[in-house]
Amino acid sequence: MIDIDIKKIDLTKKLTYGILFCVLSIICFCVLWKANWLYGGSLWGDDYLFLMTTAIGKAAHGCTWDGRFYPLGHSDYSILLLVPYGKTAIAHYIYNCVILVASSLIIFSFLKKVTKKNYAVSLFSLLILFSVSSFMQIHMECFYPEKTLSFLLCVFMWSYKKAEKTDKFPYYFLTFVVAAYATYMKEPVFGIFAIIAVTELLFDDLSQKSKFLNYALIFNSVVFVAIYVYRRLFRTYTGIYASVSSNISDLSFSLFVNEPILYFIVGLTLFRLYFLLIKKDREHIFTDALLFASTGYAFAYFLLRLDHSYYLFPSVVLFLPAFAVFIAESKCFVKILSVIISISCVVPQFACNKYAVLNVWDHREKDHLFFEHIVDEYHAGKKIYWLSDPLLEKNDPGYSKLDNVMFLDRFQHFLNYYSTHQIIIERIFDLSNIDDKCVVLCSCTTAAGRSFDKTRKELEKRGLTQTMSLVGHLMFSKK
Repeated sequence: MIDIDIKKIDLTKKLTYGILFCVLSIICFCVLWKANWLYGGSLWGDDYLFLMTTAIGKAAHGCTWDGRFYPLGHSDYSILLLVPYGKTAIAHYIYNCVILVASSLIIFSFLKKVTKKNYAVSLFSLLILFSVSSFMQIHMECFYPEKTLSFLLCVFMWSYKKAEKTDKFPYYFLTFVVAAYATYMKEPVFGIFAIIAVTELLFDDLSQKSKFLNYALIFNSVVFVAIYVYRRLFRTYTGIYASVSSNISDLSFSLFVNEPILYFIVGLTLFRLYFLLIKKDREHIFTDALLFASTGYAFAYFLLRLDHSYYLFPSVVLFLPAFAVFIAESKCFVKILSVIISISCVVPQFACNKYAVLNVWDHREKDHLFFEHIVDEYHAGKKIYWLSDPLLEKNDPGYSKLDNVMFLDRFQHFLNYYSTHQIIIERIFDLSNIDDKCVVLCSCTTAAGRSFDKTRKELEKRGLTQTMSLVGHLMFSKK
């Protein structure tokens, strides 16, 4: 009987790792296929951050402008400068795959530990993570710090429990270093470690070293808040927060529609709070702490009124351990119901992941052709103009920044990358003084302006017709 049980466990283990290997292989194939820099994709032109850093041999960094403060957001890509061909696009996407696989294996190992080697539940929980709407998006593009942040959170979970179990200084030190680094990868991350530390200090029976670690985590969060508040009070920014929605009900609806697993996260949080505070259940303090941090992190973006699903991806990572424990320890009916509900939350998101994959593949294949064509025209002696709308420039305060700083600046970086030397783009507001031999570009915002139909007719009178387009940006030249 014992031999049969051992064989059954061994078969489950092999089957689990086999499925995990196949799924990760498919995902990595999707990430690597047609690897190239993107101007399109889910965020327009954000790859310019790499075209001005790691793609040309300079160290990468995060964002410290427009009221944002995550200075280490992309700094991990700088490690690619130490390897051959590290400046290429394929190297960046291979790095994405390494982060993806490492994160998956670490959290899978952690899930096995908290579920007492329940391979089926651990695999199911990981597949739920792979199925959320933003998973493929953040791994198929380089811009999102959430992928590396999630990796660091996985390392933090593993090292924290290892430190508690062994009470050895190297694990405590690793835990703090990982937390300190992760804090500067996105603004609300400080709250994750503050919530975990407070929960552990209030409800868990900790050793002196564990207490010191949690106080250090709180201190780390306080330091970040102090730096952030200083920057907001004593520096002037044109902030981007609250730019998505000003209506609370619309924002709430958008968040839950974009990432339906939030329903489960909120529900499980309330359930575990009841058992922790009322029933005095202290068996799963650390996974509860991670769950509360998950909800807090999601709520932070609610307060900031940013509703894109990729912001919430770290919340799902933090939610997984409590989710796995809940399913593993529930009775049969609750277990089945939980599985059905969680699947129903992610199945509608398959279309989002499919779109993310196909959209990125399409832009990887076509975007570079647009810029290479402009480079060829420039080398053929044509001047390059960037046409802006004078009425929008005068009446819309945000237009100049969007059209000039965001679109034109990013365009310039892409063109310079695909050219052997710097290409000069002249910004104009009318067509009165343009050369006959030229290419006229305009942003999607300009093309959507009320007066653009008149501008298009004037371009056509000069023999300039639309020859190419890229995510709404238009190019006019003589055929």
